Amino acid sequence: MPILKLKSAVFEDGCIVLRPEQLPVSLGRSPRADIVIQDRLMSRIHAEIRITGQGKFELVDNDSTNLSIVNQIEVRSAVLGHGDRILLGETEVHVEIEEPLIGMHERTTREISICPAPEDSSNGR
Repeated sequence: MPILKLKSAVFEDGCIVLRPEQLPVSLGRSPRADIVIQDRLMSRIHAEIRITGQGKFELVDNDSTNLSIVNQIEVRSAVLGHGDRILLGETEVHVEIEEPLIGMHERTTREISICPAPEDSSNGR
C-alpha cells in the first residue's frame, strides 16, 4: 500500500506520514482536527484526506472559507499525486507518495518485461 508524506515547516518534525489504514484525517486550526495547523486563514476543520476506492489519496475541502488549493487550482476535491503542492490558508504542504516495491511474483503478466527470443544460432543447419 502507498504511503503519503505531507511536508511543511508548520509540522513538528517537518513531515507527517500517513498510511491508508489511518485515513480519513481532518486538517484545520481547531483542536478537534486530527492534524492541527495554527493558521488564522484556515477554517476550524478546513479539509480532509481520505482514501478512494482505487486506493488513491484524496484531499476534500470542507466548504472552507478560504478554499483548498492544489497546484494553484482551487478544488472541492482532488486526487493527490507525488510532487503536488497544497495550500490551506497560508500554509503550504508538499506531497510525497511512496509506492511500495512490487516483487516479480506479485506482478501481472502485463507488468513484466518480455525478454526477446534467443536468436537461432543453427543458421539453417
